[in-house]
Amino acid sequence: MSVNRYIKSVQDTQGPLEIVVSSYNLILNSLAMAQDLNNPADKISQSEHAKEGIFLLLTSLDMKQGEISNNLCGIYKYIIGRLSDDFFDIDADKQNARLQESYDLISKILEGWRTI
Repeated sequence: MSVNRYIKSVQDTQGPLEIVVSSYNLILNSLAMAQDLNNPADKISQSEHAKEGIFLLLTSLDMKQGEISNNLCGIYKYIIGRLSDDFFDIDADKQNARLQESYDLISKILEGWRTI
């Protein structure tokens, strides 16, 4: 299921905070699945799902909120870059390292959201 379809399916039953948390969980799931896959095409497909979710979060930021939004924007752009820049051309170990780094960053952000 694409991130956009997933978000649309939960919008009617969850509030904004729950949607954000659900989005992070879906991204984490895609990143974890991508690490576990051996087929390069499947690994790339799952990383694309994660990027789609991160891009959705990026475009939903209210940049008028100041430092927090700016920091999240920078992190989201960094992760998107790590999953884009030559990701298709590097070996599986390097791909997995980038996926793990992205997973760790998203996990830290999710921890913050869960305290709200």
